[in-house]
Amino acid sequence: SFVHALAAMPSPFPLVKLPRAKFLSSADILWLVPPIVHMVLVVARPHAIDFVKDNGLKLDGIGQYNIFWGFVIQLSMVGTFGGDGFNPAALICTTPMGAKRISKLILLIGSIYLIAFGLKTAETQGYLERGFVKKNVVSALGSPPLCGVNVKVDKKTCEMKLCGVVESLQGTCDAKKGKGCCMQPEVFVMDEMRHFFALQFIMRVFGPYMGMTVPLWAAIVQAALRLSPSSITGLLSNPQPVLFKAILTNDYKVMPYVAAATVGGGIAALIAATTVQMVAVRLFATKPKTTDKKALDATPAPESKKTQ
Repeated sequence: SFVHALAAMPSPFPLVKLPRAKFLSSADILWLVPPIVHMVLVVARPHAIDFVKDNGLKLDGIGQYNIFWGFVIQLSMVGTFGGDGFNPAALICTTPMGAKRISKLILLIGSIYLIAFGLKTAETQGYLERGFVKKNVVSALGSPPLCGVNVKVDKKTCEMKLCGVVESLQGTCDAKKGKGCCMQPEVFVMDEMRHFFALQFIMRVFGPYMGMTVPLWAAIVQAALRLSPSSITGLLSNPQPVLFKAILTNDYKVMPYVAAATVGGGIAALIAATTVQMVAVRLFATKPKTTDKKALDATPAPESKKTQ
């Protein structure tokens, strides 16, 4: 069938094959590259949106432009480095790598610290004008508005609420998304976790059948989840940009919630997808039919009953 033919088709992706065979080797320095490319694309978001606007792309509001650029980033990064090649939350759940993923995880996170330290040093030494990092880098990095964490709560503060997927699609629940409201930390964790779970679960279960279209489907599924009325956080899916902003501003208050949501959603998806795959194998596995003549001849004939 077409699906099986597509799955069997050799995929050129990811274009850059990151070293995975050893716990640590000199080639592992390549793992420092994906976060750098990712942060460049994330920080370029305002300029990219202005560019596509000037070239005639008409979308409904800044939110949809952000989702469009997120689609471009996801397609580019998954196609170039693989889903776990630039996302620590996904790498943690890459169980076939075993303990080897620990060193890669350190390099992925360490790369963000190196970039931030480099930018701060360049600004301090005068290679960048004063205020460049805050104006051009920090301002482009999003952060979820958490009530009582990075948003001060008073009597006028409005809060977003957690809506179910069905009631959000039916329009019977208003999450107050995009209205300048903050969300309680536990609401953020639950919302981010369930949508990142959905992204990871879909890609784990159906990824083997997507063949060379995996990067495209990863971008489509992420964009669809971000557009879902139930997604009030916009689906961060990757903790790296929030970590980058935390380092640059020396404010880590939001980071634990982001890490808990993304890693928790990834682990839940790993367990659920593995369970589904195991059940599917048991249900749909076919028993091999014995047609070998020698095997049939070797089968002992039943003993005849003795007659007296």
